[in-house]
Amino acid sequence: MRSLILLLLGAVTAFPGLAGARGIGPGQYSLGAGLEVVCLKDDGTWYGTTFNFGGHWTKNLPSTRVKAELHGGYAIQGHDYQGYGNTAITVKKAGGGQTFIDWFDWFDDLSYQAMIPDAGINLVKSDCDPRFTGENTHAATQ
Repeated sequence: MRSLILLLLGAVTAFPGLAGARGIGPGQYSLGAGLEVVCLKDDGTWYGTTFNFGGHWTKNLPSTRVKAELHGGYAIQGHDYQGYGNTAITVKKAGGGQTFIDWFDWFDDLSYQAMIPDAGINLVKSDCDPRFTGENTHAATQ
C-alpha cells in the first residue's frame, strides 16, 4: 500500500498537468496547449509571461465545477482601432478530475471575438517567469 501511495505521489510530481486535478493555486500555467503562458500570483493578480496582458483572478469559487476565474485586458498596437483587448477565462474541473478552461477573448470594438471551449491548462512550475513586456500586435488567442 505504501508503495502505491509513493508511486501516485511520484506521478503527480512528474506530470505537472496532473497538479490541476488538485485545484488551482499560484504558479505558472500553460493555457490552450501552449497558446499562452500566465502567472497566477497569490495576491489575486495574474500576468502573461508570453503575451503582455494581465488582470485579476479568483480561486476556490463555491461552484463544484468552476475552480477559478481570470479576467483582464491588454493594449493592442498596430490595430486599426488602436484600442484594447479583453480576456475572460473560466477554469473548470470535469467529472473525471481533469481541469480545463473556457476562454473568451475580444477587442473593444468587437472586430475580433474568439471563444475557445474546453482547452487545456497545465501547471508548468510554482515559480513564475517575469512578465512579458513587449508590444501586442494581435489578440491573445490568435
